[in-house]
Amino acid sequence: MKVYFLGTNGWYDSDLGNTLCVLVETKQAYIVFDAGSGLSKLDKYIKDSRPVFLFLSHFHLDHIIGFHALNKFNFPKGLAVFGTLGIKKVFKVIVNLPYTMPLSMLNMKVRVAEIKKGLRFPFKLSFAKLHHSTQCYGYRLSADNKTLAFCTDTG
Repeated sequence: MKVYFLGTNGWYDSDLGNTLCVLVETKQAYIVFDAGSGLSKLDKYIKDSRPVFLFLSHFHLDHIIGFHALNKFNFPKGLAVFGTLGIKKVFKVIVNLPYTMPLSMLNMKVRVAEIKKGLRFPFKLSFAKLHHSTQCYGYRLSADNKTLAFCTDTG
């Protein structure tokens, strides 16, 4: 398991970095946590046809602003995006004209779904609600005999 911090800033980019996006490379898949502006760097790290999964903690702009960069990617197995209740509605607004290229015009298939118990992945993943001003999830990932937790914006 390798972890790449593509963005660690909150609210806005600065000279020190981009807004939140963490890439985890496992033997089975690429797992991305949050889609801040650091998402635009994914193509520097994703070099093969392993599946790509993106898990959103919540929908504040600093965690989803990177969606405007989706049009530069063409992952062979597409992109599966999971998030809290209402994710499909958010995508219809944010990943659409006039803000960015709509999903239907991308070079790859993008699946968008609410995260829920019972979903199967090629790795072990659990999630829990966090204490935040809006619905927010933290994630626990186990793969390659290692475990990490992604818990952001929580009290």
